[in-house]
Amino acid sequence: MYKPSISTRTQSRNAWEELIDLGRDIGPDAILKGLKTTDVGTLYILRATTTDFYKIGFSSNPDHAETRKRNLQTGCPFKLEIVLSVNTFYFRYIEKFLHIVYSSQNTQGEWFELSGTDVDNIKKFVDGL
Repeated sequence: MYKPSISTRTQSRNAWEELIDLGRDIGPDAILKGLKTTDVGTLYILRATTTDFYKIGFSSNPDHAETRKRNLQTGCPFKLEIVLSVNTFYFRYIEKFLHIVYSSQNTQGEWFELSGTDVDNIKKFVDGL
């Protein structure tokens, strides 16, 4: 069975510790309640083409990645493309998890400088859910 992993970077230990701390702060009851949600949303990754800049975000509306891309495109000098769009119950948690894991590569807000390997690892991780 395939076991996805996000990163083998040395910073990944700190990211895991931050994720564990986040879980402690939220508390097990809130986590369990959140995991029982029936709301489906969209986790998406947009790329500013010809760059290594990616936006990791979510929408509480399923299949909303294209609308988000259009809205962001007006203020972006680069053409945006959808790299990943997944409808899931866990969209908020996965987005937060990815933000923590790749925090050392954060450039601004929800934008990250990622390598092709990073993006492939994210896709494998999401496929393994």
